[in-house]
Amino acid sequence: MYNVMIVDDSEDQRLLLRNKLGSTGLFRIVSEAGDGEGAIDYLGGVDCFSNRQMFPVPDVVLLDLRMPRVDGFEVLTWLRLRQFKGMKVIVLSTSELEEDIAKAKNHGADAYVVKGPMNEVAAEILEILMGLAKRPGLRR
Repeated sequence: MYNVMIVDDSEDQRLLLRNKLGSTGLFRIVSEAGDGEGAIDYLGGVDCFSNRQMFPVPDVVLLDLRMPRVDGFEVLTWLRLRQFKGMKVIVLSTSELEEDIAKAKNHGADAYVVKGPMNEVAAEILEILMGLAKRPGLRR
């Protein structure tokens, strides 16, 4: 089973992703954050998150780009400086701009999904996760 963190400012989108991925039995949602600041606190083990038994480092982060306070690009930069071994990051965004896609990948994103109908997005993410799970390097 792979541990997943969902970082998105839309509670509805987090709920749909949680339900879709959780129903597979392959992925366990270990954390959710509504902005990049919350994601960094969790991933950095700040305060209560320092107990990694209760708050494990995820294998995969689903990361929205456009969020308040700290956006997805800032989280990607923060992650790149820390180099979490084996962690994969899938960016979620409404932007189809090539420069955003290139920037996300240059900042360390393993995949980029353009948001649309959430059932389709969840299916695409599931397909990417299944592909990542087959590659060496993803922690289990």
